[in-house]
Amino acid sequence: MRLPELTKYIEDEKFNYFIVESCELKCFGFNLKKKHQHEAVDQLIQDANIFAINGWKVARRIPKWVNGFDEFLKITEDNIILKMT
Repeated sequence: MRLPELTKYIEDEKFNYFIVESCELKCFGFNLKKKHQHEAVDQLIQDANIFAINGWKVARRIPKWVNGFDEFLKITEDNIILKMT
C-alpha cells in the first residue's frame, strides 16, 4: 500500500495509532494525532528498508505491550551512533 492510500485508509477508518515491528522484533507505537509522530510514520513508510521494518499495523488504541515513540527515537539514535563508530 502506498502512502496516499494508507493515509486515506487511516483517516477513513479513524485509526489513531500506527505500530511498526522492527527487525529486532520490537514494536513501537506512533500517535497519528501528533504532527511530528505522523511525519515520522510518513518517513518510515517511504524508507521502510532503511529502518528495517518487518511489518506495521494500525490501531484505535495503543496496546500496553507496544513501546512508545520515545523508545523508538532512542533505538534509532543508538543505531546511528553505532554506524558512526
